[in-house]
Parts: sequence; C-alpha cells; structure tokens
Amino acid sequence: MFSKFSYLFIFFIILLSYCTAEEREDAFYAVSSLRFFIDQSTSENEDQEIADDKIIFKEKDIESLWSRALTCPETYTTIQKARLAFDSALFERSEKLLYQAWRTLHPDIPKTYQKNMQKRIAPFLISPLHSAKHSLDMIFASGRPISNEHTLAASGFTILFNQSTTHIIVAKHGLIQGYLMKLYLDIETRIKDNLPGWEWFARRCEGARNVRELINRKNLKHFSVPDKSIYPVPRHTPSQKEQAILVVTDMQLCSYEETCNAWYHFIGRSHLDELYSILSHGYSSAFLICNIPLTKSGKFACVDTEHPKRKIKFSTAKRYINPEMGKYWDRLVTSGGKRK
Repeated sequence: MFSKFSYLFIFFIILLSYCTAEEREDAFYAVSSLRFFIDQSTSENEDQEIADDKIIFKEKDIESLWSRALTCPETYTTIQKARLAFDSALFERSEKLLYQAWRTLHPDIPKTYQKNMQKRIAPFLISPLHSAKHSLDMIFASGRPISNEHTLAASGFTILFNQSTTHIIVAKHGLIQGYLMKLYLDIETRIKDNLPGWEWFARRCEGARNVRELINRKNLKHFSVPDKSIYPVPRHTPSQKEQAILVVTDMQLCSYEETCNAWYHFIGRSHLDELYSILSHGYSSAFLICNIPLTKSGKFACVDTEHPKRKIKFSTAKRYINPEMGKYWDRLVTSGGKRK
C-alpha cells in the first residue's frame, strides 16, 4: 500500500515532467531560433543576396538559446541530445532532434493527407450560412462553369489572374461580394507536386486557420488573415472531375508599391515582434512583399497559407525592411524573441 507521502511524491514527480505555458513558449522560441541558426550555418547556398541577409549569432546568443531550450522538462532529453550532437559537429542530427522538440512544443498538430476528397475537405466546408453559399449553388445548379475559360466568363465570373506556379485561376463574381474564388478549370492537366487541387485548398484552409488561432491566442494587432473555406463543385455526370473552389475573403490589398513602402518605412518594433512569432511557428511566409501585403485597413494580411508549416527563414524578411529595423530583427532572432 502506498502512503499519503508516496502519492504526494509521485504527484510531484509527474508535475515536474510538464512545462508551464510560459516555459513551453520560451523554449519553443529558443528552439525556433536554434533551428534557423543551424540551417543557416550549414547552408551550401552561396547566393550573394542570401549572404547579405545573413543573421550573425554571437557565442553568447547561442549559449543563451540552448539554456532556454533546456528549461522545459517535457523536451529536456531530446534537446540535450541535440546539444550533444551540435557540440560534436553532427549538425544534421542536431537539427532533426530540434525539429522533434519543436513539434512537441508546437501548439497545433498538422492534418495528414487523405486520398478521399470528401474526408479531406470536411473540416473546411463552406457553411450553409456563408453569404457566398447560396449564390454558388445557383451558379452551379445546372451547368459546369469551370469547364474552361469561356464557360467561366459566360457564368458571370471575371478572371483576375492566373497563378503560373500553382495553376490556379483567381476570379470574382458579381453575385458574390466581399470574396474571391480560387479554382482549377476542368481542362487544366498540370498538377503541382502530384497532389490534387482540393488537397492544396485544404492546406490553404489549414494554414489560414493556424495563423488565425495564433493571432487570437497572442492578440496580435498588426496582422490579419483571410477566411478560407471550400465549396465542392456539384457533379452533374459521373464523368466529371471531383473539383472544389476555395472561397477567400477579399482583403482589400494595397498596391505593390504601397506594400513595399509600408514594410520599409512604417513598421516598428511591435510589428517585428509579431512577425517573429508568426514565422517561428512556420506560418505564413518570409517573402513579405508578395505574401504579407498591406491592406487598406492598415494591417498586413497573411495571404499565402499554402503550406501550413514552412521552413523557418528569418533572414529572408530582412530584404524588405530598412537597416535600422534590420538590426532590431537580428537581435530579435538571435535572442529567441527576447528584446535586447
């Protein structure tokens, strides 16, 4: 029989095996910066532009990051192994172990790929109460507007542009205000990375959800993300492809020039604090001008959510900000999100 003190001792040991929320977050950001440091240090890419953007870590920075990474009991053993591998110049093994710890400390769990379209898109289906749902039902009630560009235009869609790398058409419709539609035509035979279009749409929804939850959890003030949901295209004959449309909030983006100007001239430290948090989680994209543009509301929109988890590329962000803010960004990254 266990005594009361035995139970208390067991409870105490169990309690020590878990991180507090503050410990988890601090360790998470330290691990994120360490992962970037190792990747940057071992990169074989000699591109001059990348070299110019390099973030310099001092020895005391690296030591501080390791110390903070080791404070969370939940991942202590894994990170200790990563540290030993790093000290032995086994950088690939160290990065793999750090990634394992990063995943453990990460607040969300990525979805697995489903071969069945209906199961995969189920969490992201457009709500019956969505303002675009009824209009899309009417548009697709009897025909197949996405057959080709001619049928798309005949159905009232206006093509805004074709995305050459993803093979997606971005369009709007007069009956659907406040939203844009991303779609694949039936005649499109190109497939990105051998994955069907609806899988990419599910990933975009997943990525947008991740950013939105982080914005809400951290109460981020300077960034927003579009709502994204999936409309399954009705099939009128068995021979028609399984297709879907991604319905996305029109974020009222500013011009390319306005975005460049805002990132270079008008951002402050609080913007970069929030950006570091977003990129540390592998969310959004460090290609700020194209993928986190300025909106007419004054916020920056994380519009590119195609990859729910991206490789951390802190240095890329430096290309778009002024030297003064670049110095602050360096300090932020090398200190694992701690202001110096």
